[in-house]
Formats: sequence, C-alpha cells, structure tokens
Amino acid sequence: MSGRSFWNLYGLPLVMVAASIVTIVAVARRPDAGATDFKTFYQSSRQYLAGTDPYVPFDPNRGPNLNPPWVVAVMAQLGRAPLPVAAGVWWAVSFVCLFVAIALIARAVAPGHAVAIASSVLVTQAAYANLRLGQVAWPLMLLLTGAWLADRSRRPVLCGVLVGAAAAWKPFLLVFAPYLLWRREWRAFAAMTATIAVTVLAGLLAVGVAGYESWLASLRLVGWAGHPLNASLRGLLTRGLTVPTLTEQPTSPVIVAPAWLDPAWLVAVAAVIAVGVRQIVVTRSVDVAWATLTLSALLVSPLGWVHYVPIATGPLVAVLVAGRPGAMQLAAVGVALLCVPFAWLKATIFGPALTLTFASSYTWGLLLLLASTINATRGAPPKS
Repeated sequence: MSGRSFWNLYGLPLVMVAASIVTIVAVARRPDAGATDFKTFYQSSRQYLAGTDPYVPFDPNRGPNLNPPWVVAVMAQLGRAPLPVAAGVWWAVSFVCLFVAIALIARAVAPGHAVAIASSVLVTQAAYANLRLGQVAWPLMLLLTGAWLADRSRRPVLCGVLVGAAAAWKPFLLVFAPYLLWRREWRAFAAMTATIAVTVLAGLLAVGVAGYESWLASLRLVGWAGHPLNASLRGLLTRGLTVPTLTEQPTSPVIVAPAWLDPAWLVAVAAVIAVGVRQIVVTRSVDVAWATLTLSALLVSPLGWVHYVPIATGPLVAVLVAGRPGAMQLAAVGVALLCVPFAWLKATIFGPALTLTFASSYTWGLLLLLASTINATRGAPPKS
C-alpha cells in the first residue's frame, strides 16, 4: 500500500477525528470563562469605550493587553455586548477567518485538500490555545495568507497593504520589510510602510500619546518567556537556563545561568537568520521565502506563541506539496510535536532533560517545520 493510500484510508480519518475532539474540548468552555486572553481584550475594550486608558489597570492574573492601540480601537466594538455574546462573536469571526484562509490556500496550491489542511491545523495545540484563550491568530492568518497570495500573483500594492496590517498588529512580521527591499519590490514596500503609518496614526487618534506610552510600558512588563506555550528560541533557553517563575511552568533548568540567556539567544537567533537568508537567496522562491520568514520570525521573537504557528500554513503547504517526499514526513513529526497537550505540560513536573525536550515540544515542532522547508528544496535548482 502506498503512503498516499495509507494516509487517505487511515491517516486523514484519524486526524479528522482528533481535530474534532480537540476543537470540542477547546470550545467546551468559552473564552469568557477563566483567566483567558479574551477577557483581557474585553476589559481593555470596556475601558476604551469609557474613555479611560485601555491598558491600565489590568487583571494581574491575566496580564495587560499587548495589542497595539489601533487593534484595541477595532476590537473595542465587542465591548458593547455582554461578555458571553462578545466571546461568541469573536469565535465566529475567528472561524470565518480560518476557513476562508484555508479555502484560499487549498484553491491556490492544494486543490481538493481543504479538509486535510483544516484538520492538520485544528488537531494542534496551536488551534486549541487560540480557541481556548480567545486569541487573534486566525484573523492574522487571513491577512498573511492574503499577502502571500498577492505576492504570488504579482499584486504588490495589495501584498504590501495586507502584510503591513499584519506587521502593524504583530511587529515580529516586520521581517518582511527587508525581504521586499531585497527583491526591490518598491511598490509593495511603500504600501507596507504606508499601511503601518496609517495604523499608527489611527492609534494616536484613538488613544493619544498617553495611550501609546501605556502600551509601550505594558510591553516592557513582559516576563513570561518561559511559559510552555512560548515556542520561540527565547522560550526554550529561558526554560533551560533560569529558575521558573510561573505557576504554569513546572520545569527545571539544566543549569541556573541567567547571565548566559542573552548571549545564547543571540547566537541562536543569528543561526536561524543565517540559515533562513541562505534558503531564501538560493531558492529565490516566493513560497519558500514566506514560509521561512514566518517560521523564523516566530522562532527569533522573544514571544513566539504556539497559537501563531498557523499563520505560516499557506506558504508551508505550497513548499511541501511541491517539494521532496521526505519533507512532508518531517513536517508531520513537527505537527505531531505541536499536538502535545498543554494541559499535560503545565501539570507535569519536568527534570532538566525533559525540560529541554518534552516541555519544549512546541519549539522543536516549530524548528522541524522550518527544517521541512529546507528539506523540501534541497538539491533543487534556483529559480530565475
């Protein structure tokens, strides 16, 4: 039996069932229950609508709203509804964004495989965390998918506007600015820059200079890089070199050496950047570049939360479909590591060795996804 037949007969049905179970468990408690990120967004929205600082005060158990002011102003409309209604509306918006993005991806690079792509996303803890916490990854996924497809079809202005909006929302996506400059896509870069400028102006009009100062102050409060949901290199190294300070981080450092954290992180970041730049320059492929840049951005960002991993789905699928068969298997292992239940990670005491392995499953899963893009194009001639 061929690998494709085995996947169609056994693999895909099992993934679909598992994805359904993960989704049901995630939505069993709405993001208006418990200490979720959505409750932080909602509290911030209510403060904004009341004409007060949307960033201060905040519930210390949930932390501050780290979304930029223009996003706060857009999401503030949810604050007009009761919390359960607002949560339901946000879930509906998120699911629409997810399925529209997947439909666009399937139509462009994998016709007839929309269900497989959706199941592969929903089976992971990236989807679980996004649903359970009421996070913003799926609207961001739609923006980035649209930008990638626009770049593929040579629509530079649309590409720049969409990637500009995504980068203005999550600054780690600013990695696309030097990429567009390197390609001399002046119109796309100008559109990206203009879009970011418009969002900054909109934020200033919404919350004023004082609101921006509060937002920047909130960013400086971040001290939870060691959280198991952080799939970045900084998260891995924080867990391995420092004593845990979070109740949801039952890990043990390999060595208590906080002074080594920054140097080790900078070396790891430099290595990922070097590998990514070489991959982009050698292949000169739009799909490879977008997959590499997105996955690398999550790895080098101090807070590359696992729920953002699906934003790379479109270009990653494109690279895997057109690449070497072994790349798909490597990516499958990466996805499997992203399926390790978060409930288990926060409830289990990990020793030093397990801290660097199982407790950091999401980081290794993300690294394997990046490695799959390299494997997929190994030995392929550069595109003209």
